[in-house]
Amino acid sequence: MNRLGITTDFIFRPVTFLLEDPHYKHPFRVVRGDLEKNCRELLQGTLDVAWISPLEYARYASELRLVKELAVFSESEGKVCLLFFRSAMRELTTIAFQGPGNHYHVLARLVLNEMYELEPVWRAVPLPGLVEQALTDYPACCYTGNQALEVDLQSDAKLDLIENWSEKMGLSFLHGVLAVRKDFQATDLLEVLLQTRELGLRNVVKIARAYAQHHLNDWDYYADVLEKLYRYDPDETIWQHLREYYHYLFYYRQLEYIPELQFI
Repeated sequence: MNRLGITTDFIFRPVTFLLEDPHYKHPFRVVRGDLEKNCRELLQGTLDVAWISPLEYARYASELRLVKELAVFSESEGKVCLLFFRSAMRELTTIAFQGPGNHYHVLARLVLNEMYELEPVWRAVPLPGLVEQALTDYPACCYTGNQALEVDLQSDAKLDLIENWSEKMGLSFLHGVLAVRKDFQATDLLEVLLQTRELGLRNVVKIARAYAQHHLNDWDYYADVLEKLYRYDPDETIWQHLREYYHYLFYYRQLEYIPELQFI
């Protein structure tokens, strides 16, 4: 059976929701992992198709191909890369974050340097579920992914670093891309994933209600995140925004070269 690597990140739920439903028939064996792990296993051949981060694609672009019709992106707010602080921005010398680092931490460093001329020390520590508690030990803390969504409403003294990036640069931000190895041939399988995206987007309220049962915020908060902040149907403009992002990553020495976007 074809092995599909997905992520437990909430913002991906519209494109993974039905794939995890035991009553929905599809040709994949679903494997859960983070985006970085998915990329490693895709390269190793233990996955056939996988959601990975744009940063991981850039690092291994010569071995991979992208599915042009599918991506997870936001055009302003993201709520999944939040910097909380207790003092003025210019005084931020140390930032705590939940390690290990991921593509959001690369973006955070870029934004702080490019827009605020800050190069703080980053400390990988277990971040508590309360922002106030984290700020008793550190002047600032950066929450990412699902954990950021959980603490978003706890404090107004924060920056949405994805929103900062998008508004300052005029660029959408891609959170995840669907990739295959360059020798992948089973293109008919990708039509199934396009269908599950459309069905998933029709079930956003159901997705939000189910997620809220085991998380801190009300279901309508999670529904608003998916309906108002995220899109899953990239066009050429979005891919051009990714190319421009790669130029910045290269300039800040996060990439050894500027990769070419190669699509299946």
